[in-house]
Amino acid sequence: FMHYSFLEYYTAAGLLSTDYSEVLSRLSRNPRWKDVTTLMFGILSDHSDVTTQLKDLLIDETSADAITKYKLLLGMDCASECDVPPEGAQDLLADEIYSTVANGAARYSPELRGEIAERLRYFLQGAGPRIEVALVRGLRTSDPIAKAAFCDLISRIDSSIKLPPEIVLAFSECLAEDHPAVQASAMLAIETHASLRNDKTIDAIGKALKGNISEKHAALKVVCAVPEFHGSLTDKIRPLLDDNNALISGLAADCLLAYGLRGGHDADETREKVLSKLNQSEHDTGISRTYVTFDQTTLDTMIADQNPTVRELAIRYVPLVSD
Repeated sequence: FMHYSFLEYYTAAGLLSTDYSEVLSRLSRNPRWKDVTTLMFGILSDHSDVTTQLKDLLIDETSADAITKYKLLLGMDCASECDVPPEGAQDLLADEIYSTVANGAARYSPELRGEIAERLRYFLQGAGPRIEVALVRGLRTSDPIAKAAFCDLISRIDSSIKLPPEIVLAFSECLAEDHPAVQASAMLAIETHASLRNDKTIDAIGKALKGNISEKHAALKVVCAVPEFHGSLTDKIRPLLDDNNALISGLAADCLLAYGLRGGHDADETREKVLSKLNQSEHDTGISRTYVTFDQTTLDTMIADQNPTVRELAIRYVPLVSD
């Protein structure tokens, strides 16, 4: 019995002992041979520059290729088999990623942006400086829809990846863009990456809370997920309890519930509104509560309160109590 991975490796090595150029082109069109194809690049990169082979691989041969960008995704997988992809290979991928997100299929497809982002984690850990330049270029484009697509792409990169300083700086410049699509996408990136949060972020979130539905929705998710924003933005969230859109008012109520009401002269009125909106809302708000906790002492005080509204809110707080 031979493990399938050994079989794929020996197949790749055997093919490379032949005139593999035509074979590689043919195999790249068949998803079942993906692992053999990537292994061929890994073996080749040990003793030669794979730029020429990657250039041939990236050619979209059909209209379906141009839509799915399977060749780009496969090319990124192949390049990641190299210890550090050659500069020429990085340039090819950088140009292809930029054009795909700025003007191609990934401009409109969040699923494709997600596929690209998943593969970017390798290149953003020191293996693809030229690809970093392409991302910075995308964040600084004058086309707001393309800029929004790149902000969304950044938001889909795993939060464990430390974003390079050049990308952080270019993203910070995006916050001055007034286009709703850019603002909404920027909120998603801020929620994912702590390195994108700074003084400009507070102002941008505050502006988004006054924007359209998608901007408000994204901004509320950020505020709820990031404790450091709670105190400074609570007063801007309270008015959204009266928003005409049921999703936004319910989301605002859920957000206020998640990090606790902070008192003040309108605390009782706010509690009534929060409870009313929570009871009325039939929408899944998508609020993240990963970093939100509520202390037991405060909960006990609310449960003992004479006000039935406070007691009912206390019950809703139970899942947020910290250990």
